[in-house]
Amino acid sequence: MARKAFFVALAVFFYILCFFFSVHPAHTHESLGVGGMEVLFSRAHLGLDEVLGLHSGDFRPISGNVVRFWNVKDELWIRIPMSKLREMDRALPAEKAVLSLQCGLFSSVGFYIPTAEGEFTYSAYGIGTFLEEQRLPQRFPAFFLSGDYDNGHAYLNVRTNIPVSFGVSVQDEDVHHYIVSRFVAGYLIFYSCLMALTLTCLLLYLMTGDPGYAIAALRQLGALIFLFIVNDVFLYIFCLTYSFTLPPRTVYILCWLGLGLHGVMQAFLCRHLLRTDEEPAWLKRLIYAHALLCVIMAASAFRQEPHITLALAVLALIMDTISFLAVGFLKFRQGYHVVFLFVLSRLAFMLGCVALSTIALYVPHTYVAESFLMVFFLLDPILLFLMMIPDTRRRFMLYFFMENKEGGYDVLSERDGLTGLYNKASFLALFDGKFKAAQKALNPLAFIVMDIDYFQEYSKSRGRQEGDKLLIFLAKLTRQSLRESDVAARHAGGEFGIILPGGTLPFAVLVAERIRQGVEKYGAALNKPPAVTLSVGMSFMKREDTMAELIQRGYEALHLARNNGCNRTEFELSV
Repeated sequence: MARKAFFVALAVFFYILCFFFSVHPAHTHESLGVGGMEVLFSRAHLGLDEVLGLHSGDFRPISGNVVRFWNVKDELWIRIPMSKLREMDRALPAEKAVLSLQCGLFSSVGFYIPTAEGEFTYSAYGIGTFLEEQRLPQRFPAFFLSGDYDNGHAYLNVRTNIPVSFGVSVQDEDVHHYIVSRFVAGYLIFYSCLMALTLTCLLLYLMTGDPGYAIAALRQLGALIFLFIVNDVFLYIFCLTYSFTLPPRTVYILCWLGLGLHGVMQAFLCRHLLRTDEEPAWLKRLIYAHALLCVIMAASAFRQEPHITLALAVLALIMDTISFLAVGFLKFRQGYHVVFLFVLSRLAFMLGCVALSTIALYVPHTYVAESFLMVFFLLDPILLFLMMIPDTRRRFMLYFFMENKEGGYDVLSERDGLTGLYNKASFLALFDGKFKAAQKALNPLAFIVMDIDYFQEYSKSRGRQEGDKLLIFLAKLTRQSLRESDVAARHAGGEFGIILPGGTLPFAVLVAERIRQGVEKYGAALNKPPAVTLSVGMSFMKREDTMAELIQRGYEALHLARNNGCNRTEFELSV
């Protein structure tokens, strides 16, 4: 199992890594980093008219083209010299250049670009807003560089609910859309895999009733909501499709609610894995405390105090680490592969969180960074799923074993154990159905009852084993003489019954004589006394008959055959 998990993880890693590294090299030189930027933090939200006064603000220069915005309670203003943007614009071959911020974790971004009249043109980017004149969902905020004003400054207003670092660059319009389409395609595969794994856990829960799968499905649903909101590609697609927007505060709350649900279900999963163990009291309390802390963390999002929520998240992560490692240690005696996959699954999720934090805080979004993020967040449910497969396989094997066993019991309850024919109770139940069907359709029906002559004496003189052989032979001969629609049964001792739907007199006599003569030949081949013969009685359904009357007349014909010397076939004279 561990080897399978390793190869699955390796395949996922290389698939996503190759996907993101397959960027056309001709596009790499058409994205230019913006230098010479300056930043200003403001606690007051400024309107469009107040932007004119920003030029006298206390802006501070930054090195390179990467901006670090960790003071989330303030608004971040970025000032870029228009001369620098115009220089980059002219350096690109396309007619339109795009100013892009390499980060998808903003609440909103506003772009103010000066005009020759001394005013500003304003473009807004937030939940549900997109690049002008383009209906392609954006992975990152992007704005067209328009206008002919070469002096002054352009301003970016950035708001976010979590600390972020982001790069600012100027790109060819085609390059920008190419990069965005690559990210959208990659995340389409990523989210499709996550949703497929979530639905698989839900389906297995419905099939097996194992609460572990329900917990795993809810756990994965929480992670899916969290990643769906944080990596907002498909949130934009959703808003674009249904033409409405979600407020930044709602997005922020949904993000932490998803992570809180994931944490609570992770605690329940640890508790579920210990259901057959004698867990220490401290571990049980720690697991419940972890679940409670995740609930408090999610509830704190409604106050919109990011620092408090982040501190609670870090504390929950520490408690989670202690609990799942302790659970893994206690489960070690149940098999190393269970521990390996369980611990590795949780470590993958935590590494995914580390990768997400690293991208947000230190490294602007790149193909390589996001590929590692996707690999870790995909490995988490895959490894967890592999951990639960052996238990599921045993559950299904037990289920099918019980089904087959119950099916065997059903066969034993309706069949004669020696001959394999129906027993008398099953025969009468089938007889009732075929009798009613024949009466309703006005079709003929024949009943044949056979009895081995002096079978008790034969068994006593030759032994019970020889008697059983004779019964098995008669059952085999009877099956060979009947059609699929006919029914044969062993009533008791050497007595057998046959139902012939559609059986007319000539056909019934033909069947009865074939069986009788076969038994006679069997006895002759033995060439030992006593002789083996068969007496047969037949009756045929009349319109006014009941099933009991038909059976009674069959037995009367059998008694007639015995009284007339045995080894013969008799039927009612009124037919």
